[in-house]
Amino acid sequence: MTASGSSKKITGLSADTIYLVQIAATNAVGDSDWSERRSAGTAGVPGVPTQLSLPISGTSLLARWTAPADNGGSAITGYKLRHCVAGTGASGCASGWTLITTSGTGTNHTISGLAANTTYRVQVAATNNIGDSDWSPSSSATTGNAS
Repeated sequence: MTASGSSKKITGLSADTIYLVQIAATNAVGDSDWSERRSAGTAGVPGVPTQLSLPISGTSLLARWTAPADNGGSAITGYKLRHCVAGTGASGCASGWTLITTSGTGTNHTISGLAANTTYRVQVAATNNIGDSDWSPSSSATTGNAS
């Protein structure tokens, strides 16, 4: 690969991979010696958020979690939550998941408009510019009476 100037963006790299890089200068007389090798890594998806808790307020759940220890080498840009009515289906849900997408680094989100006296399962995943983490383990909570 050749480049002019003092920098070159290398594209087409695999995520979560360490690369060794060397450079040499070229002019009309020839090439310089190679520089020392330097290692650099590419970013990957973040780790899984932890400590998901679900305080109850009537028919709302306030999902709270801890940001993943590993952001994958790229800043967290938001979180995804999913919730369902708990049941005996293969996913542990009585019906499908409802997806909520947040932006920013906040580590809580109120899930409102839920049915009273109903048990819900909730999971959270972290998002960065590379993609989404795996889903956290499920937490369950039963809503209270409608206010």
